[in-house]
Amino acid sequence: MYSIIDHFMSLYQIQIYILHNYILSKMQSLFVNCQKCQQRPATIKCTQCRYGQTYRLCYSCDSQVHNRTGLIDQQHKTEIIPYQGIFSILSQKCT
Repeated sequence: MYSIIDHFMSLYQIQIYILHNYILSKMQSLFVNCQKCQQRPATIKCTQCRYGQTYRLCYSCDSQVHNRTGLIDQQHKTEIIPYQGIFSILSQKCT
């Protein structure tokens, strides 16, 4: 038999689910997404992929885009985006 306690528990579970999705969506908007896949946070930047622009990639896409097996002088110079750099990008977006 369906009791009042079961009813409130199911409402509670729905509220938790909605809150979880809301927090998750807010957290994802804090980071700059990879410019290739548009899904994961960008952690690596390359200034040689696009002339005059910084190309931001996640680790997975960076491994696909940049061939590490060629001659070292022909490889693009990439940098890891520091954690503080992500927030400076975020503050530039907000202003």
